[in-house]
Amino acid sequence: MKKLMSYDRYPHGKRKAHMEVEIKCTDCATTICQYDKEGYGPIGKIIFKSILGESEIKDKKELECQKCEKLLGKKVIAFENKEKVEFFKMYPGVIFYKVLQKGRK
Repeated sequence: MKKLMSYDRYPHGKRKAHMEVEIKCTDCATTICQYDKEGYGPIGKIIFKSILGESEIKDKKELECQKCEKLLGKKVIAFENKEKVEFFKMYPGVIFYKVLQKGRK
């Protein structure tokens, strides 16, 4: 029985996508913030250090839409590799994003 050789399709690793996005509320399409998104797929959490520009949402305990006052997520403080990370854990289906610029970093 012959053994087939396997090969790695991405020998140097697949690059993650970096893009600048605008996060919006699904109900009223109000812009919440601009965010530096890494990778593909939905936004499950908004990490504070990836928020672009100055934003007053970092001081709140719960994230809600300014216009329709819908609750979008809650603030979580976690420790990753002995480093404090603050982010908003988003509720499913309450936000969507619009890509402003691809290929950052």
